[in-house]
Amino acid sequence: MLSSLTKRTNRLFFASTFGLALGLAPVAQATDINAPIDKRPTVGSEINRGNKAAFDCGLRHVSDVLAFSKCVSDVISMEEQNQQNYLPFMVGAYWGECENEALSVESNSKIASTNNFAAAELPDDLRELASTYRVFRNYQKKLGVTDDQLVAALDDLTPEGKKMLLAQLHSWENAPPQAHP
Repeated sequence: MLSSLTKRTNRLFFASTFGLALGLAPVAQATDINAPIDKRPTVGSEINRGNKAAFDCGLRHVSDVLAFSKCVSDVISMEEQNQQNYLPFMVGAYWGECENEALSVESNSKIASTNNFAAAELPDDLRELASTYRVFRNYQKKLGVTDDQLVAALDDLTPEGKKMLLAQLHSWENAPPQAHP
């Protein structure tokens, strides 16, 4: 059996430890029930969202450029119906479409000499990239954002990845994609 002094010491230890823990616990704050539920989108967050939507279309239509382009167009059409200001989303989506089409052009160009399918797809890829690029740059001008701002809007890239995208945008500015090689 524990002595009364031991019991009292244990109770004091428990009480002081519990009191200390309560003192360190964060103070509960009342939630403002009139606060908005979600954050308001920014131009940058909408560019990023549009770019990611185009990326998702690319994942669904890896080997079919026309189905990919239709997917991006459908996503943009839905956005036009659901948002008052859809221009930042469109810029991001068309930019994402350009990125995807540029990858297709690059990969098909590398293997076209030994792959008949890639050689047959390359002219369509070039036309799609040239066409989409003009649309992308037109909407970018309307929105009034620079290439640096576009790249800064993407939240999931490393600094090196952002440098690569910026270099690609600058190279396109100097030599826009053409429908013919």
